[in-house]
Amino acid sequence: MLAPLIVFFAARIEVGGRFAALCAALGWLSYPLYCLHGPIYGLVEASGAALGNPLTGSPAVFVLALVVTLMASIVLTRMFEEPARAWLSSRLHARRSVSDRPAPPIDIAA
Repeated sequence: MLAPLIVFFAARIEVGGRFAALCAALGWLSYPLYCLHGPIYGLVEASGAALGNPLTGSPAVFVLALVVTLMASIVLTRMFEEPARAWLSSRLHARRSVSDRPAPPIDIAA
């Protein structure tokens, strides 16, 4: 019950200035970070273990995975997600503009 209440009240908070820009950037990165953090952390940890790295499971692995995840999130969002969303939006807009046209009148007298 607490989590939905936190989201409910937090969604009504209005921020401005630099904090608004920070919130927008974090929102822009939230989904790719959510999708990529697990697999990238697993890859970094498995790579370290395969190489016999004694740092496996240490904070250094976490920091490396964090940096790699942030970089991958930014690159994939800019190079894949945003262009794909723009392309899909343009296709949807084109479909809507065709379907929003009124049907031609039917000539009953003919």
